[in-house]
Amino acid sequence: MSRFFVLLPNFHHLETSIFLLGERIGSGRVGTVYAAILLTEDYTSVLPPLVVKISRRKHSMEKEAWFYEELEQLQGIAVPLCYGFFQTRVEEGVEVSTWNDKNHVEQEEVDEWGFPVIKKEPEDPTLLSILLLERLGWNIPLGYRDFDYSYIKADVYEIYSDLALVGIEHVDFRWSNILCVLECPEDGPSEPVCPNHGHAHAWRIIDLDLARKTNLTIKGLENCIESHLRRLFNNAPWGIVLEPWE
Repeated sequence: MSRFFVLLPNFHHLETSIFLLGERIGSGRVGTVYAAILLTEDYTSVLPPLVVKISRRKHSMEKEAWFYEELEQLQGIAVPLCYGFFQTRVEEGVEVSTWNDKNHVEQEEVDEWGFPVIKKEPEDPTLLSILLLERLGWNIPLGYRDFDYSYIKADVYEIYSDLALVGIEHVDFRWSNILCVLECPEDGPSEPVCPNHGHAHAWRIIDLDLARKTNLTIKGLENCIESHLRRLFNNAPWGIVLEPWE
C-alpha cells in the first residue's frame, strides 16, 4: 500500500495551556479520557472536537503515541486524529483520580490472553502523560434485533483491514474500542476519503496500547478480523457484549 497522509493542521504554537478539562468521558486499562474545552476561537475552524487521555502509565502511553505516529496515514480514516503527545512532571503527592485505588481490578482489566491484570504502582509516579485526540461518538448499538447491522459490520471490517494492510494488528478487539465518528459542525473539518476503499469511514478504532506490528499475511489477519466481527455482530442484536477472553 502506498503511503497516503492525512494533512493535519500545522499548529506551530498549539499548547496544552489553551485547553480546559471538561466532562469525564470514560476510563479503562491505561488512563482516563476527558473532553477538551478550547479557550480560544483561533482553531475552531480547523480543529474537530477534542479529548485528552491522561495517564501515569508511561510506557503504555508512549507505545500508543508511537502507533498513532506509525498510523499517520490512517488518522481520521481508521483511527482518530492525534494532535500531540505531551508529558510533564507533577509534584510529589499530587493525585490523579484514575489511580486512587491501585489494586482494584475492573472486569476489563485483563491481558491479551484473558488473564486478570492487577494495577500496579505507576511506572513513574511523577510523570503525567497526555494524548490529545479527536473526539468520537458512540459504540455499536446493542439490543436492536430488527436493526440491519450489515452496513456497520462492513465499515468496521474495512477499518480493521486498513490496519492489516500496513502490517498492524490491533489485538484489543472489543466492542468498547470501536466508536463512530462524531458529527462535526458545518464549518468544521470534513472526513477524508479512505485511499483503500474510496469512501469515508463512519467508524474508528481506539486504544492502541496493545497493538503490535506483525508479519502475518493479509489473508491471515483478515480471517482473524472476520472471526472477531462475526462474534461481535452475532451478539449485538441481543444486547450481549462478549469480551475476547469470554
